[in-house]
Amino acid sequence: MRAACFYMGVPPARPVLAGQGTGEQPAASGQQLRTKKVSTSKRITQLSVFLENRSGRISSIASVLGEAGVDIRAMSLADNSDFGILRLIVADNDGAIAALKARGFIVKRNEVVAVEIPDEAGSLAKTLDAIEGQGLNIEYLYAIIRKPGEYAVLVFRFDDVDNAIACLDAANIRMLSDADIAGG
Repeated sequence: MRAACFYMGVPPARPVLAGQGTGEQPAASGQQLRTKKVSTSKRITQLSVFLENRSGRISSIASVLGEAGVDIRAMSLADNSDFGILRLIVADNDGAIAALKARGFIVKRNEVVAVEIPDEAGSLAKTLDAIEGQGLNIEYLYAIIRKPGEYAVLVFRFDDVDNAIACLDAANIRMLSDADIAGG
């Protein structure tokens, strides 16, 4: 089995003990496992825009999205000497894709997971501890401070989104939806 959160190897379902969530108390031993479908609302759509590594490219993307009335909620840039990948979370994915493609940009849609954590020392460590040892690979992450002093949002790209959601659910870590992010 690849990860502790995969019970009986049944992705994309979330493991649930019999009786959990129904008010029933499961038996102390021999608990039966059943599965619950992982909510797609716990996935965030992220757009990856591929661009040449030259001056003005990020500005032109911001201008295109601004002209299209698309609000940028988060961004992260990864680059090398030849090209870059601008990762965006926006309020209107379809509008952003249409506007960017119309201007010749290459855009890819990805699923990521965004979690809300208290904006205080140690919160990142607690969140990472919840997924430590679960067989999950974090491909990358970036943070957004939504309300300084109150909470931050971590955006994760996992190799296995369904299993990551199940592990985060099991640790009672609040995941955000596209609507949560779009609403600001």
